[in-house]
Amino acid sequence: SFSIERVAGGLTNPWAVAFLPDGRFLVSERSGQLNLIDPSSGEATRLEGMPEVNHHGQGGLLDVVLHPDFDNADGDNDWIYFTWSKPDGSNSRAALSRVKWQGNELGDVEHLFEQDRASGPGRHYGSRLAWLPDGTLLMSIGDRGSEPPRAQANDDHAGSTVRLTAT
Repeated sequence: SFSIERVAGGLTNPWAVAFLPDGRFLVSERSGQLNLIDPSSGEATRLEGMPEVNHHGQGGLLDVVLHPDFDNADGDNDWIYFTWSKPDGSNSRAALSRVKWQGNELGDVEHLFEQDRASGPGRHYGSRLAWLPDGTLLMSIGDRGSEPPRAQANDDHAGSTVRLTAT
């Protein structure tokens, strides 16, 4: 059996959760907000410094994960990785960025990857993130919905899972 317990309220379209080592957690909202949640009080604090996202339909601020060595002694790897729908004129593209965690706030955003072709906004971004044991990061990219054959094209990121390595 299980029970449901509300740990925070006031969120609109929450999308993903990343648990911080101290017991607090980060919650992304489709509108582009990244929230710091303290489960002991239920208080949600909106963190400043996220990029402007294209939040139409299924687009917005999507997945959020911590670097696998987050919270090590020197803090070198205190990075928060996130996927989002990056505006591109009247279109958008799936993108991956990271931001340095600085205590209780965000540092500068660093853009790491963006889908090679923009599409009409609103559908099928994919954008799940997963770390592999070898330290590489997987990012799924949806088929983007409007042109299904793109998902099978070798020269298009749509419908792909990309593997990113540290440089």
